[in-house]
Amino acid sequence: MVMVSLGLTWAGPKFNLGDAATFLKGIHAQNLHANSTYTFYSNLGQPIPVLIEDISREGDHLSMVGRAQESSNSDFILKGNPADIYGWVVLKHRNVAYEYTTDDNGILLVEEIPVTKIFPDCIFPDATPDPTDQADQPDTYDAYDTEALQAEGIEPHIGPYDKTPVNKFQSKPGAPKVLYWDITETENLFKPEQMWEAWQTFSATVSMFDVNVTTDPNVWAKTPVANRGRSRQVTGTGRSSCGLNSFGTARACNIYKKSSPAYQGGTLGHEVGHQLGLSHDGSSKGAYFGGIASFRWTPMMGSHASGIKNGADALLQYSKGEYTDANQKQDDFALITRRHLDYRAKLHNGLVPLKFGKGTEIPALQNRGQIVRSNNKDEWTFRIASGGGHAKLRVARTERPYGSMLDVEAAIINASGKEVARSNPTGRRHAEFDLALPAGTYTLAVKGGAEGTPLSGFSNYSSLGFYAISGSITGAAGSSEVPTRIATQAELEKSIALFNVNSMLSITLPEYSQVERMRVVSASGKTVFDSREKVHFIDMSTVPSGFYVLHIEVDGMTVRRNIVNSSRF
Repeated sequence: MVMVSLGLTWAGPKFNLGDAATFLKGIHAQNLHANSTYTFYSNLGQPIPVLIEDISREGDHLSMVGRAQESSNSDFILKGNPADIYGWVVLKHRNVAYEYTTDDNGILLVEEIPVTKIFPDCIFPDATPDPTDQADQPDTYDAYDTEALQAEGIEPHIGPYDKTPVNKFQSKPGAPKVLYWDITETENLFKPEQMWEAWQTFSATVSMFDVNVTTDPNVWAKTPVANRGRSRQVTGTGRSSCGLNSFGTARACNIYKKSSPAYQGGTLGHEVGHQLGLSHDGSSKGAYFGGIASFRWTPMMGSHASGIKNGADALLQYSKGEYTDANQKQDDFALITRRHLDYRAKLHNGLVPLKFGKGTEIPALQNRGQIVRSNNKDEWTFRIASGGGHAKLRVARTERPYGSMLDVEAAIINASGKEVARSNPTGRRHAEFDLALPAGTYTLAVKGGAEGTPLSGFSNYSSLGFYAISGSITGAAGSSEVPTRIATQAELEKSIALFNVNSMLSITLPEYSQVERMRVVSASGKTVFDSREKVHFIDMSTVPSGFYVLHIEVDGMTVRRNIVNSSRF
């Protein structure tokens, strides 16, 4: 065996292992391999010899896993690159753990933490959703043609079981990151179509990220260790567990069988949340927050078992502790994207014409989108001919209800920017319209919804996922034509008009422009107005007199206009 240690200094309550880049360089310089012994240190500077069971070096990324020499009832991981190293040693036999994190100055520090921070106590009651509860499934959900979806570039995890072998499922083939559900010894856990349902549910919990959720061992094996995580399905019953932040190492989660495919998929989503760095969402009443029944909402890292009992309208979401009495304010997305996964690219950019099928039909298969970030909005356009028409539309999520995090909010907006109708039914996950429309051009704006208030409801923080638009539009004209877009910065500059009258800004924008953001910033850099929506008026009457700059981000370009706010105007 090879014993390795480094010169280290103690820095009070935390042990200072020095500059992370230098620390990692020192490890790379050693001849470490499986069965080598490495020395960790406690927060008091006490050595903890560990046995390396697996080690990988990929470029500047290092990953090691193993156990402490003093007991087989222990675990450790260490992973990272010169900019960010993370690790932990858990001595279960002594009920103590040490966490290794890189601070903002690039210094690697050690502190003592509860064992349950690394291995949370995930003990859930049985949860068996009513399989007959299909009240809010999209109308065409069970009629989706998987081959047609793949032909359109839609990932195959949306749709009914297509006879794919259970060890060949892939949600996003070719994605750089992989989450592997290892069913090597448990392929008969459920019937094949139920395995598909569990996998779809799991896939939906991370569908906003550029990651492939797979059951294929070959896909996992070909993926660099730094880019993969593994959840090993085991037989029998027990406490499922994932080590905190263990994605990017060879350490696997243990996942036990649940009473239904939906519960199995939700459990995978919850446990892999730990693997991606998330802790439990609870309250003063317990470790698991049970959710808000009136909105059928539950945090994914809370009591997801309780959440799926809300039926097909269940909404289980990532959280940042916005609800009343939250026990922690952890920003789930910030933690996941810091070390592990990246957001996927938007499916649509700019205006998209609604596609018609036979006659007046708006088919779900041809009108699909995805909300990837909380500030995203998809805009679909259609035109009503001179005689007027009627729109009967439904916008609904298309992923499994116990995995999908999307609550849909939609609005119909006319050519002058006026909202004609808005829909986001309380406790329901779809939006729908049934209204007559006069002649003109309209935009159907779709985004993630929010209900109630963040304290006693939920914000749109995690309302993300795939959706489809279905229904019919009578009296449509030129439905396949996309209005002319502004193509250059110069054209955009000319198309925007600005008037300031009595401290009221009047803004004229291109009719078909997609506005990402509008801000007013003072000369000192303070933001006095900020909107992610297109607005045509900004009231400056309550803002102090002075010089300001209006920033308009539209169609991927930015226009800046100077403003003088004064009672003289």
